[in-house]
Amino acid sequence: MKPRSERSWRGAPCGSWRAALLAAGALGMAGVFAACELAVEVDIPDHDSRLVAHSFFAPDSAWTVRLSRSADIEGRDDVRKLTVPDATVRITNETGDFSHTLAHTGEGMYAAPAGAYPTPGAAYTLEAEAPGLPAIRAVNAIPSVKAAVEELARLDDNSIGPFQFENYRVRIRIEDPPGTNYYKLELFQFLPAPTFIFPQEDPDTSSSFQEISFSANESAFRYDDYAYFFDSPDVAGGDESFQGVLFSDELFDGETEFFEITFNSEPVSRSESRYKLVLTALSEDYFLYHHTAFLQSELVNELNIEAALLQTPPIHLHSNVDEGLGVFAGYSVHAFGFDREGNVWPGEDRPD
Repeated sequence: MKPRSERSWRGAPCGSWRAALLAAGALGMAGVFAACELAVEVDIPDHDSRLVAHSFFAPDSAWTVRLSRSADIEGRDDVRKLTVPDATVRITNETGDFSHTLAHTGEGMYAAPAGAYPTPGAAYTLEAEAPGLPAIRAVNAIPSVKAAVEELARLDDNSIGPFQFENYRVRIRIEDPPGTNYYKLELFQFLPAPTFIFPQEDPDTSSSFQEISFSANESAFRYDDYAYFFDSPDVAGGDESFQGVLFSDELFDGETEFFEITFNSEPVSRSESRYKLVLTALSEDYFLYHHTAFLQSELVNELNIEAALLQTPPIHLHSNVDEGLGVFAGYSVHAFGFDREGNVWPGEDRPD
């Protein structure tokens, strides 16, 4: 393999594209492009490794951080050797009354002591340092969102042939904190396992929630697609069907807003109808990291890594880690269960 300073990129055009196109009919496209290739020497700088931190934190999850070091773009490093087991990792809050040093649990994972959980609205600082690598720092918070199901209405059932459908309208209230926040809204239906498959089991142990679609006419809603969120068309102007939605608080920053959805679902004859509405509040850094990660993933899958790197402008993976890479970002999940009788409860499990 040539030294790094002598490697070439091919494909730089020479001469006139207009002349090349006119000559294409006579010479053939392959001959034209072969003649117009120009070797360009690119001096690729040496790679300086940095710490890479990944931590997504929520109120009901213990603190964990995964640390590794960045690798050369050519991927010569063994991925198993990129983890960092000898770092000092600390998490503190802005008031100083929360401070924990995380212990290494293996394979670059660091965990806080049992019982240490983040609180919504509080800004937390991650600091990490390891021998031979620059120290890193990141700050983020869980959005202090309050949410509730404001109204649940059972509408008239309808039937199509032998199938009877239940129809519902759900109105949800969101108290949005100041600052840029994003949301994800999903709807699920409880599906008990068929008894002929699990005849000896408790139905609840072999059952699950399956995501179902809903309709809405909300100008804030966008399709559930992290990659193309900012390119999603305006869906207002009529009921639109969604399999989950993403939306930002651009239209209601720091205010209380109400959203309404409707849906229909075929009743499950083996148990009562039961549903779950899940609202996930995402910090801006959480959303932007996933947005750019999905964009990169789609581009690499459609093309290849070299083509992806040559895109103009290139897609940079979002990071809020100073002097390093990765992301340190908070989120919170607000789940609401309800049934056909109009009972609503917080969380997934129905109270006895």
